[in-house]
Amino acid sequence: MATVPLDRVVPNPNQPRRSFDEIKQKELTANIKEHGLLQPILVVPTGDGMLLIVAGERRYRACRDLGHETIEVVILEPGKHDSEVLALVENVQRVGLTPIEEADAYAALIEKKGLKQKDVAKLIGKSQVYVSERLALLKLPEKTRDMVLQGQLSFSHAKLLMKSPEADKLAEHAVQTKQSVRDLKAKISAPEAKPKTPKPSKDSTNHSNIIAEGRELITKAHQHFASHGSQFAPAVEHLDAAIVALAKTEGGNPCA
Repeated sequence: MATVPLDRVVPNPNQPRRSFDEIKQKELTANIKEHGLLQPILVVPTGDGMLLIVAGERRYRACRDLGHETIEVVILEPGKHDSEVLALVENVQRVGLTPIEEADAYAALIEKKGLKQKDVAKLIGKSQVYVSERLALLKLPEKTRDMVLQGQLSFSHAKLLMKSPEADKLAEHAVQTKQSVRDLKAKISAPEAKPKTPKPSKDSTNHSNIIAEGRELITKAHQHFASHGSQFAPAVEHLDAAIVALAKTEGGNPCA
């Protein structure tokens, strides 16, 4: 262990943690102010005289905010330790990452280091299922991912939202109403109610049939009276017009 100037220490750009809880950070700062730095941070030389943080950025930030000029460190041997891997392991072991931060870190290790899911699982001491479930979260829409990243939604919420094509809408509602995982599951599982097409009533059908039959009889009567030059032909026409008007008033089909 060594004590070095604080301005020689620099944060790791590959730090998997992207979101720092302000309240927890203030609590840590107050703790270090009261009791001092009980655990040194891990660093590795960068080659230009600077020391790159491998583990302990929150402690580094607290010391910086307190105005400390020096900080206790453990300097790792360059080349022997992979700073990116160590940073991930340290954060996962401290349960300090959100599910999205974990997923991004695992994806980076797989892409940059050529690791497989089972390799990452062994590295962090978790099951392969644990790793694959976190990686699957990266398929969520960006808006929903951000809510998980900020800690507004839990991992269990996120798993359920993966099953819905309306993840963003459901996620926003869950955050606004502080919806429980159980209630969100019920909402996603519930079948969507389809509007029912009203069926014509039996009375309405009978009504239409009566009108149609009446008009058919009137048509035949009109043809009969008209062919014989009967004076009743105009009256039959008026009767047909009256039935058509009645059908429209009652909601029937005059052309049936």
